[in-house]
Amino acid sequence: MLCEKLPPPELRFNYSSTYARDILPKRGLYKFGPYDLELSNKDKIGCVVFYPVGCEDAKNVLVRGLTEGEDKFSGFEGMFKLPLEIIDAIAYSEEDVEILLQQISAQSVEIVYFILEKNRPELYRKSKLILLMSGVPSQMISVNTLRNQQGLQFVLENVSLSTYAKTGGPLWTKSPKENKND
Repeated sequence: MLCEKLPPPELRFNYSSTYARDILPKRGLYKFGPYDLELSNKDKIGCVVFYPVGCEDAKNVLVRGLTEGEDKFSGFEGMFKLPLEIIDAIAYSEEDVEILLQQISAQSVEIVYFILEKNRPELYRKSKLILLMSGVPSQMISVNTLRNQQGLQFVLENVSLSTYAKTGGPLWTKSPKENKND
């Protein structure tokens, strides 16, 4: 059986430009922005950050990293050409988290960042369910991940990619093959 290594697919990053292409997703996003940049009617993405009482340092790392960047990651706006607006940051205890999350659905929020202090599967499931039932996407992240400075830029990039995708934005599309006979 013969095997052939296929070249990486070419990705398209701007619906109106056939030249906004790259084989590397991250490089393409930084260079051209997301696929729907000119189509979107959004002028910002509004978010709320939930963090455990006593873990303000982790919240600050997340907010600063997403808005200002970290190392080679230039922040959400640098990657997507769209500001990320922190509408609110709310400290929670497990006793009041359900009430606080239910109040979020009344606000104009595109996504909720939920910082978990420990491996708390029940709190994770309950929070995801409440937000999902309210139609609000969420991104969960652990305090330990935010406190571990090694690789933080990659964590923040991944959180940003998830944010854009979860709020309805297509990051890129596969570029159609060029007709070689043209």
